[in-house]
Amino acid sequence: MDTESRELYALNLAGFSEAQKLLASRALRKAREVFGPHHPSIPQCLLKLARHYEGQGHSPYAEILFRLAVGLLERLPNSQVEMVQTLIAVGRFYYAQGRYSAAQVYFTRAITMDEEAFWESQKGGLVNLTELAQAYVFHKACADRMCRRDSTR
Repeated sequence: MDTESRELYALNLAGFSEAQKLLASRALRKAREVFGPHHPSIPQCLLKLARHYEGQGHSPYAEILFRLAVGLLERLPNSQVEMVQTLIAVGRFYYAQGRYSAAQVYFTRAITMDEEAFWESQKGGLVNLTELAQAYVFHKACADRMCRRDSTR
């Protein structure tokens, strides 16, 4: 399934009207036309849309948009900062849903990428310390919740 088909599928899952689907699809298509399909602005647009739809309670659509943003960032050179921020956002999304093992995977990737950049550049990590600290806190909270859940079984 191509990217546009996945986006339309996500809009269907979220229960959007035909007009809303058309507008969202046009906006993403226009961004790709203006910036190109692999421009760093595209994943950021997807991330902002994902956060918006998460706030609206449209989790299936938000999840697909988060995954699309991560997938695009994985292919872009020099996108480590955006990737770490996106991984933290996806981790928070899964954490809020109680999907702690999925959240922990994203937090682990974000923390690892930031630590590697810190040691390679000697200038500090990729994201601000507050964001990174939150990732560590959420990462530990995921582990704690998974341990508690496993011990009650």
